[in-house]
Amino acid sequence: MRSLIEGSIKRRVTVAMFTVAVLLFGFVSFTRLKLNLLPDLTYPTLTIRTEYAGAAPVEIENLISKPIEESVGVVKNVLKVSSISRSGQSDVLLEFAWGTDMDYAVMEVREKMDSLELPLDVKRPIILRFDPSMDPIMRFALYSKNNKTFFGGPAPRRGEPINNASGVAENQETDSRSKSAYRSPPQGGRRRQAR
Repeated sequence: MRSLIEGSIKRRVTVAMFTVAVLLFGFVSFTRLKLNLLPDLTYPTLTIRTEYAGAAPVEIENLISKPIEESVGVVKNVLKVSSISRSGQSDVLLEFAWGTDMDYAVMEVREKMDSLELPLDVKRPIILRFDPSMDPIMRFALYSKNNKTFFGGPAPRRGEPINNASGVAENQETDSRSKSAYRSPPQGGRRRQAR
């Protein structure tokens, strides 16, 4: 360690030149560095959604989910196949290995789905891809104890100040007055449901 320090002191010009070169390369690299706030990130997942009106979850599982799972489970690079069977709807989730070309994977899944025979009443399956760039960056909620003063005005005009703000892409409103809520009872009173 001592020899390194002594060598640096004896060769001050060399050390200074090396330091300037590192700083220069660092500055040039920093100025050419690309910055992407929302990089193109696609999760390697697909969801096959199929609707079958009026069918119970057990029917959905036996008639739709299991056949779809068996059909698409052989697609290249599929790591995991799972399904959710609800009343009237089947969601089959496919997880692929990272680095899989998802456009090609969608094409392969479509080919498998075209050769699959489902009940006649079933709507054509839809293949959905998750796109994180479509998710909001920030969510927040506004509320007031006195809805008339804060949320007053006709429904179509209430969100105008928020929609007109710079950078706001979408504004969704829900009116709490139209939903059931429980009010706290007064001291010693009974709880009542408000509509």
